[in-house]
Amino acid sequence: MKTATPSLLELQCAMRASLVVHDDRGISAHVVDAGMSPAERLDVYRSTFASVLTKALRLSYPAVHRLVAAEFFEGAARIFIEAHP
Repeated sequence: MKTATPSLLELQCAMRASLVVHDDRGISAHVVDAGMSPAERLDVYRSTFASVLTKALRLSYPAVHRLVAAEFFEGAARIFIEAHP
């Protein structure tokens, strides 16, 4: 049985769910399995997503980063990103 091709909006919403709330159900069927499983590929995106947003916060708030030390800042940034993606 062939499933309907999702719209761009549906794919974007599914990717957002995967990145933000770690729900891969809507997107994993549309990820190519070539050498890495869909879950492994999505983990790469998830890690990059968090790293890029953490870097953006670090660049936006350099004084805070210096005051609280890198480890604390990165932990706080990840908590913030999860709460406010």
